[in-house]
Amino acid sequence: MKETIGKVNTVIEVRDARLPLSSANPLLKEVATNKHKVVVMTHYDLCNKNMAPEFQKYIERTEKASVIHIDAVHLPDNWLTTLCETCFLSTAITSKQVWLILGMPNVGKSTLINALVGEGKAPTSSVPGFTRGQTFYQLRDTHNKDLDVLLFDTPGVMVPGLLEPTTGLSLALCGIIESQKVPGEDETLAEYLFDLYKERNRLHVFKKMLDIPKDVELLFVEQLVPYVKKKHGKDGLQAYSFVVNLFKQGKLGPMTLDILPDSKLDERQNE
Repeated sequence: MKETIGKVNTVIEVRDARLPLSSANPLLKEVATNKHKVVVMTHYDLCNKNMAPEFQKYIERTEKASVIHIDAVHLPDNWLTTLCETCFLSTAITSKQVWLILGMPNVGKSTLINALVGEGKAPTSSVPGFTRGQTFYQLRDTHNKDLDVLLFDTPGVMVPGLLEPTTGLSLALCGIIESQKVPGEDETLAEYLFDLYKERNRLHVFKKMLDIPKDVELLFVEQLVPYVKKKHGKDGLQAYSFVVNLFKQGKLGPMTLDILPDSKLDERQNE
């Protein structure tokens, strides 16, 4: 691995835009040392776009990395050009490049690779100068026949074992770690999610989704259960799982779970 890293021009780290800081793995700092780094934020359609520029500035300043936001499901026509210009920097786009792409599990890395090389495209079987068994893809661009890039794919980098409690809960809400690894599982996640929306004055979203009367004062997540049962026929633990899945599916509206360090929760995070 170390031998391959030495030949890499650019490190592309894929993160979840809902967790622009928490979905970064601190173990990757060693890999990206002295390398041009590009952070690709997926699930841009699910994050709070009002906060995205602030997080981008923070990451560019503290990590010395370029940041690109994408919705991997609906990519803009010019996004590959943007990625190439960001990764190549001052190097001519016709030069041969090796890009390392990595990230935590389920942040959208596979979707990004499929978008770059084509759905179901087989990896390159053998690359001269690199160890056999490593996974590479040849990046092609129909608009630029001279583009010569090898994508070096890595398995999903596992989440560090020791996490702050709220970080672990946020990662589980976004599907980066399994909910079964959270004590209390979906009931705990639903309570954490409810408290987040309450803190950010967004409980009206639950009222709209579950047909809860406007005059009902929501104080605890348990209050949602009878409304979930009435509208969707799910009770108890199934009701909590239903609420968590509403968030995972983006049905509770865009939300950025992270908060910028040393900043107060402001109106942009409440929108």
